Amino acid sequence: MTKKMNKIAFFALILILLFSSANIIAQNGNVKEKTHKVGEKAEAVKEGNAYGKNKDELESKEFGKVQSESAKEKQKKLDESIQNGKNKVIEGKEKIKNSKEKLESDWKNKKITEQEYKIRKEKVEKAEKAIKTLEENIEKGEKVKE
Repeated sequence: MTKKMNKIAFFALILILLFSSANIIAQNGNVKEKTHKVGEKAEAVKEGNAYGKNKDELESKEFGKVQSESAKEKQKKLDESIQNGKNKVIEGKEKIKNSKEKLESDWKNKKITEQEYKIRKEKVEKAEKAIKTLEENIEKGEKVKE
């Protein structure tokens, strides 16, 4: 019974890690949009950032340097999160592959019941979907990076 609990906890941990990485990458790629109604038509207007209007007593050159450093830090964080996501995808795929092999061998050797087989197979499929979602979010993050 404890082995089952350990495996369930393990898959739950993988899913949590995958979704947290996916959320970080997705947040870095968000574009804010607002809709303003003009008469009966609605048109999408992208929000601007209005850089430079509130410089907090900084001169133009200093403000530019601060903005540049901020942009470099954001880019570095995005690069790190993309790399972490890629590593998690690789690890996750390997763990899923091993889990599938073990599941199939347990099923063939009659170590588990049909019900257990279906439950474990569902969990593996959920983990595969989470990995696929993470990969898509990484691709989106890479497109934003460019």
